Amino acid sequence: MSDWFGTKWVYSCCHEHCGITHSRDGIASLKAGVDLEMPFPVMRSRRVIDQVRSGELDERYVDTAVRRMIETASKTAAPLARLPERAFDNDRGRSLICRQAAAEGMVLLRNDEQLLPLRADANILVVGEHADRPSISGGGSALLNPPYVSAPLDAIQRATSGKVAYHPGIPTWRLVPELDTRFTEEVSISLTNAGEEAPLWKDRRPKASISLLDQRIPGLGPDFTTTLEAQITPVESGTHTLSVFCVAETHVYLDDALLATFKPPHVSVEQFLFERFDFENLITVDLEADKAQTLRVESKSKVRTGHEPPAQGLRVGLVKDVDVDAALEQLDGLAAQADHVVVMTGLNPDWEGEGSDRVDLRLPRQQEEMLRRLAKHGHKVVLVNQSGGPVDLTCANGISSVVQAFYGGMECGNGQLRVPFLEER
Repeated sequence: MSDWFGTKWVYSCCHEHCGITHSRDGIASLKAGVDLEMPFPVMRSRRVIDQVRSGELDERYVDTAVRRMIETASKTAAPLARLPERAFDNDRGRSLICRQAAAEGMVLLRNDEQLLPLRADANILVVGEHADRPSISGGGSALLNPPYVSAPLDAIQRATSGKVAYHPGIPTWRLVPELDTRFTEEVSISLTNAGEEAPLWKDRRPKASISLLDQRIPGLGPDFTTTLEAQITPVESGTHTLSVFCVAETHVYLDDALLATFKPPHVSVEQFLFERFDFENLITVDLEADKAQTLRVESKSKVRTGHEPPAQGLRVGLVKDVDVDAALEQLDGLAAQADHVVVMTGLNPDWEGEGSDRVDLRLPRQQEEMLRRLAKHGHKVVLVNQSGGPVDLTCANGISSVVQAFYGGMECGNGQLRVPFLEER
């Protein structure tokens, strides 16, 4: 089988001085013995059928590939007596194993001045979005929805008898965080075929996104409209960033007033899956705390062009804008008053996923500036970094204690708490 989208390009050279050129193709790999195109027939699809009918492709290549796939499926089929799958039952024993894995997977990189273990009665300032909404895994196929997530902030609050203050620090997102229960109770999504008034399909969910690449709706035609609606109620007043990732003409309304219309360029299946940050549309909106408003997004379906199936889907994000300079000044004052500072930095599924690489090893956004500010209080600062890959922590020079936490899974909060307080040495 191929790697995902691995059949896309055929490289060739017209003559010795022309250099390498490439073209879209899925047939050359079939002839070379690649039976299965992953993740689905992106490049082959209609091309195989058209070339067999025209005589350009000998049907024996298709027969051979299909025969080998049937043989493989027969050899690897699930046993007839397979037991039914069981839902996760929150068994305490399994949770403790997850907690142990989160704790033992951490690495203590530095503990100058023997700051760790922290005093259980100390007044602690906890800093960083990762403390409240931790990154538990990388993105793409590594991303799962766990039955629960223990947050480091909650775990610290339970572990200490002293005062615990929290500051979110600097935003770390790459894609605007998805609209979810921070702003709305639920999101309504419907699909309506062209020429019809009543929706064919409806759903309610906690997050504002839908992908039809891995979901088939019976009766849904090629021409349809996706409507996403939510009653949003912000916690704070001020400017917010509203984001829309779409694949065709899309209209955005707030209380029935048109905010924006987007007509995106062609988005391939690969870009739809792995490069959404290059196609995200941003809108600045002023929202008032505790004032409910109706957000509605209407997005047309993408027209199929060429051999690639159209990428159909929609994603909406919403976040409160942060004055970084003001946040850093506030953070500086809070750090001066605390006995200890636990700052959590790192990456997240936006930065560590599939199909795209980080351009460098630095911490994204203004996290480095935040660490340089906190280094002034370095003798009482513990840095806990969450990332799957390496990061350059030169900016943490001067900070007394540094811990590499990696991604701790659903028990990351309870597990990663053990190093700052050294419950396990």
